[in-house]
Amino acid sequence: MASRPARLAKLFRQNGYVRMPNPERRAAERSAYKKGWEVRLVAPDAAGAEAIVALASELGCCPGAPFAKGKQVVVPLYGLDAVDAFLSAHRVPRTDARRVSIRLLKRQRANRRACRPQLHEGPGEGA
Repeated sequence: MASRPARLAKLFRQNGYVRMPNPERRAAERSAYKKGWEVRLVAPDAAGAEAIVALASELGCCPGAPFAKGKQVVVPLYGLDAVDAFLSAHRVPRTDARRVSIRLLKRQRANRRACRPQLHEGPGEGA
């Protein structure tokens, strides 16, 4: 059986991700921009989320309240200190976390673009 840190790291690598603030947007919008640092560990159901909460709590992390996202349940760890502690303690290189986050961000942007109506100029329109 794998150690607790290894199990938590495996869960993160399977379906977890890190959310990071955008410094340019934070500087421009100041207090209106609320996004901060967050590790999200994703479970398929409530029982899996309870197991993640118990595992994280045993290891000294302070998980936030689990919430539903689609058909899955997300267990968040909030704050830059929590993100750094999680990534270093559970042997997850920051590059892995960043790669996963960037991949997720690219997928979200592609989905948004696919859902937008395409505007085309017809013959005789435009310059």
